[in-house]
Amino acid sequence: MSTVSTKCSQCNTLLSTTRWRQCDKCRERARIATARYRRNNLAAVAAYSRSYQPAWRRRQIEKDPDFLLREAAKLRRNVFLRKLKQYDPTEAQYNELASKGCAICSGPPRGRGRYHFDHDHETGEFRGLLCTKCNTALGQFNDNLDLLDRAKQYLVVHTKQPIRAVA
Repeated sequence: MSTVSTKCSQCNTLLSTTRWRQCDKCRERARIATARYRRNNLAAVAAYSRSYQPAWRRRQIEKDPDFLLREAAKLRRNVFLRKLKQYDPTEAQYNELASKGCAICSGPPRGRGRYHFDHDHETGEFRGLLCTKCNTALGQFNDNLDLLDRAKQYLVVHTKQPIRAVA
């Protein structure tokens, strides 16, 4: 669990903790929001966040219920464009690769409905688009070919069905 630093609202002393912390100077209890807390208490965190949203944003949400959906779509688009810039395929190349499916299993993106940009972690070179399952599997093997070979041998020994060759 990661630690989060914040300051006491009474005496401005720096607090570092994982969830609750009592200030050593003034004994005020401070709530520290961690990722686990946010996941388990979505409604409380959402209410807390709404209370601190800027007034113009609250008015915009009240006027247009789809405002947040458009903002989220813009954010996803910006992340996508940043990935294209980082790994250097053009949007046309991405669309061509995406139309073929996952580079390993040829399947749909799965998960959040998007492909992962697979890249060599040492050189940063773009290798292809992977679905969530294949990307996770490669990540678990740390791009280690020896481990992948040993995993394949394990499956060959322990599988009742013959393993078909991948074309």
